[in-house]
Amino acid sequence: MTGRAKWDAWSAAGKKFERQEDAEKSYLELARNLGWTPSAKAEQKVASTSSGEDDIWDKEDIPPSAGSSGLGNSVSTMAHPPEVVDTSIHGLAIADDAAGLNALLEQNPNIDLNALDEYGYAPIHLACDRGNTEIVKILLLKGADRSVKDPDGLSPLELSQEAGHSEIEALLSST
Repeated sequence: MTGRAKWDAWSAAGKKFERQEDAEKSYLELARNLGWTPSAKAEQKVASTSSGEDDIWDKEDIPPSAGSSGLGNSVSTMAHPPEVVDTSIHGLAIADDAAGLNALLEQNPNIDLNALDEYGYAPIHLACDRGNTEIVKILLLKGADRSVKDPDGLSPLELSQEAGHSEIEALLSST
């Protein structure tokens, strides 16, 4: 009931007054009449609202039960899902994770460097398209096929040319 009375008082005060400061003072007076007692810090803030400070509420002024039940205002948030890191050879090529790629290749020396992902791209295609020079160097050093074609029929060299990655273009053009 107190919350509803505060809301009604604030709404009515807002309609009566042209200046926000006057509406706030009236609202606070009504809240005090309903039994609200601000902390000393809040009293100081109320006195300083004319200086442009809008936030007159303190955490200590809010009852501990506020927002914890089905009554009153509360804010709920959803937990962020855990970040999923793709540690596949394709995921590492996209992420430009040279250290991760080296570790993967060390643990799996027989991994297929030219394996196509579900979209038809080899790791070297993904690295060339994104400008991930270190990944391209590692893949070439380990024996990746520089002539493998993507679904559009483009080689890694053609992809790097299309994307404007001249350093990778130079790598692929040499030997």
